[in-house]
This record gives sequence, structure tokens and C-alpha cells, in this order.
Amino acid sequence: MVTAGITIILVLLLILVLYKTVLNKVKYVGKSIKTLSSENADLTVRVPVKGHDEFSELGSDVNQFINTSSQSVFELAQNTKENIQVMDSLLRQFTA
Repeated sequence: MVTAGITIILVLLLILVLYKTVLNKVKYVGKSIKTLSSENADLTVRVPVKGHDEFSELGSDVNQFINTSSQSVFELAQNTKENIQVMDSLLRQFTA
């Protein structure tokens, strides 16, 4: 009877530890994604990847998405800058 009680307590403690561990990882990844989806999306934020579990894989995937998005924003800024320079050049030619 005592052994069963100790076993139940140990199982409950193990469940609690696992629950907190998983919940903390989910909250951390969620917080990082929330930062990205905010109005002032900071594309320098990365999800720290520790380990080789599903949450680490999710973090890596989110980081890859951020890298791709960041590169797209950079290219868009470069293209916009080039377009403005071309427009300025054309304006000077037609107004001279």
C-alpha cells in the first residue's frame, strides 16, 4: 500500500515536471512568434534552439522563416532605392 502511494506521488511529480517543461517551451516559441507578428516586427529576433526535439525543430523553422522574410525586406528596400534613383535621373533629364 505504501509502495503504491509513493509510486503515485512519483508519477504525479514526473507529470508535473514534464508538463512545465513542455509548457515553458511552447510559451517561449509563442512569445517569439508574437514579437514577430507585432506592429513593429523585429526581424532580428531569433528563437534560441536548444536540443533536438520537436520544439527545437519548430524554432529552427521559425528562424528560417525570419531569415527569408528579412532577406525579402532587404531586397525590397534595395529595389526601392534603385527605383528612386532612376526616377530622380529621369526627372532631371526631362526638367533640364
